[in-house]
Amino acid sequence: MTFYPLDFKGFKVWQPEGQPFGFFGWQGIIPAKAGKMAEIMVELMTTKLLDVREVFSRMDPKRMARILSEDARGSLYKVVDGLGQEQLPNVWSLVPRSALDECVVFLSEDIDRYVEGLMEELKENIEDVMDLKHLVVSIALNEKELVVDMFQQVGEQEFEFIRLSGFFFGFAFGVIQSGLFYFYDAWWLLPVCGFLVGYVTNWLALKVIFAPINPIQIGPMKAQGLFLKRQDEVSGMFAELSADYFLKPAGMWGEILQGARFEAFRSMVENYTYNYMCSYLGNAKLPVMIYLGQEGLSRLSTKMASIILEDLPLIIPASYEYTEEAMQIQPTICEKLKALPPIDFEGVLHPVFEEDEIKLIVVGGLLGCAAGMLQVLTVL
Repeated sequence: MTFYPLDFKGFKVWQPEGQPFGFFGWQGIIPAKAGKMAEIMVELMTTKLLDVREVFSRMDPKRMARILSEDARGSLYKVVDGLGQEQLPNVWSLVPRSALDECVVFLSEDIDRYVEGLMEELKENIEDVMDLKHLVVSIALNEKELVVDMFQQVGEQEFEFIRLSGFFFGFAFGVIQSGLFYFYDAWWLLPVCGFLVGYVTNWLALKVIFAPINPIQIGPMKAQGLFLKRQDEVSGMFAELSADYFLKPAGMWGEILQGARFEAFRSMVENYTYNYMCSYLGNAKLPVMIYLGQEGLSRLSTKMASIILEDLPLIIPASYEYTEEAMQIQPTICEKLKALPPIDFEGVLHPVFEEDEIKLIVVGGLLGCAAGMLQVLTVL
């Protein structure tokens, strides 16, 4: 009931947003809260684990320029051809292909500088053009199975403890319940005791997992929540899964090129391209301005930026391997997680249960009550 079903099952008349229950049916607690879980994860990442600007600053613009420039040269043909048709519509068709090739070769000698400068601009403005929260939440909502798998792997031992504790705690309380029923065999005793057994069993299991937060010395032993004892182990797993599922280069570049803040990225590229063009023209800027006018030059640079933006999704994949190598997201998250104080580390898994602890505990009680009713029917 915690993990499945991924989508609401039953006859769906009504389901409160972000809640597993509804009329009439059920959705796993984690899939129902996938978006909220992702928001909590992003909050943890951006406040305690990752500085997005610092991570992107690890990329070397010169290296990126070398990687991208070869594919970017293909865009030059489109840029030169597009601008030629726009500025010289009557004669451009008469220009021989060899002249276009020579123009592209001449311009391509400076393309590394353009790409390098664009990467510098991106590093400075990354938080304005990439919405990490939108990226992670979108993935979580569209692929709920990733969230489920992540928490199942990270909390595998804790969930196994919950299953086993149900047996051992249930058996211990069941012995007490049997003794009570032997001396006082009222029919209602079994379902009431069943409810209490289920309720207390789930409550104890959840408390043992997350409390105490800080180690407490009890004689020769230290008492601490089971999950918190595994901080080093969990840190490695959480870092690996976060990087693999939510923070791959393809996803981050996709968020920049097509995501929630694309218009800010477009504006950045257009402004950078205009400034670059003015710098590139140098002393020729004045005669070009006289010929085209301020508006014409601006329109020219916007056209150039538009072609670049159109081709970037085809060019950027060449940089994925280097991006992952340079950013070092997995080692960074792992190192920072291991260094978190226990009170902060608890927030990695506990939010899965925190809001719904009472629901899980009550459901355990109701299942125990149902088992008690079956016992009553058997006895009667």
